[in-house]
Amino acid sequence: RSRARAEQARRDILSRGSCNSSIITESQLPIIELDLCSLRSVRTAAAQVRREYPRIDILINNAGLMMGTQQFTDEDGLDVVMQANHVGHYLWTRSLLPNLVSRRDGVVLNVTSSTYTYASHMDVTD
Repeated sequence: RSRARAEQARRDILSRGSCNSSIITESQLPIIELDLCSLRSVRTAAAQVRREYPRIDILINNAGLMMGTQQFTDEDGLDVVMQANHVGHYLWTRSLLPNLVSRRDGVVLNVTSSTYTYASHMDVTD
């Protein structure tokens, strides 16, 4: 959500000292900035990941947004919720596929919430 929160999360993980009996170092927890509401940001972050990590074993998409009123992104002109929850993830995953398929068993995991249960209907003409 922000670089400051990412850095705090990294400090929290590092302060725990170990994971699966392995010591985790700061270099093993890089922070890559990504704003799913900006397709330019998604492309930039994906290019960085492709350069730095030629082989991706697993990609976990775990971000979502829920808003009461419809808003549009300034840069791309898309509905914010649709872009953050779907379009951004699609572009991110699609951009990283070459690094995932370099392993025959690369995995993409999309995490979602139960928020969809609040929708009574979807107006596909909107």
